[in-house]
Amino acid sequence: MLFNLLIAADAAPEAASGGFIHAIFSEWYITMPMILGSIAGLGIFLERWWSLKKIGETYPAFHDDIVGMVNEGKFEQAVAAAEGNFPGELYGAILRGRGRSLAGLLPVIERKMATETERLKRMVWILGSLGTLAPFIGLLGTVIGIMICFNDMAAKGGGGIAVVGAGISSALIATAIGLGVGIAAVAGFNILNVMLGHLGNQMKNNAEELAEVVVIQSAKAAPKRPTATGV
Repeated sequence: MLFNLLIAADAAPEAASGGFIHAIFSEWYITMPMILGSIAGLGIFLERWWSLKKIGETYPAFHDDIVGMVNEGKFEQAVAAAEGNFPGELYGAILRGRGRSLAGLLPVIERKMATETERLKRMVWILGSLGTLAPFIGLLGTVIGIMICFNDMAAKGGGGIAVVGAGISSALIATAIGLGVGIAAVAGFNILNVMLGHLGNQMKNNAEELAEVVVIQSAKAAPKRPTATGV
């Protein structure tokens, strides 16, 4: 039953214009989802790339501002400035943890860094999945198209390249689109991963630097206990 429906769907666009466009429409049940997926993937890539680029441009100055406030002993002002900025949750946790030792702040840094990293990676997995699945989906479309082509040849009782050539050519379009979508998605996925890796290393080093400054300034601000003097 399903195979008969696919045959009917494959034959439906015969009235459409020939060539590449006709080949796309003849395998619409495979090509259209991949084309829509490629549009969604492009949108995700551009949104994440732009966000990471802007963060990479503003983050160093933000970090320097926070460290400067801490060095001046303005802890509350630093906490307020961290809110709503990247990585505000991480920096806020470090600043609110003043009074702890550096060893006590490291677990806080690890937990909050994991949260910030997951926020940065949102929807990036879709590009990875698209890059993995698109070539196989395209191959599936080609296999179905060839099956339909041979079914038509058997129904007409004829053969030869003149009979099956156009059908096989249309079927191969699905694989070509799948490979194109997959290659683009993998390239975008790798570009974003490089940007995420660089930003993650920068965030880790800066968070540890801020923690050291917080510990030092907290020790300076702590009231000194009077020492007993001998007689």
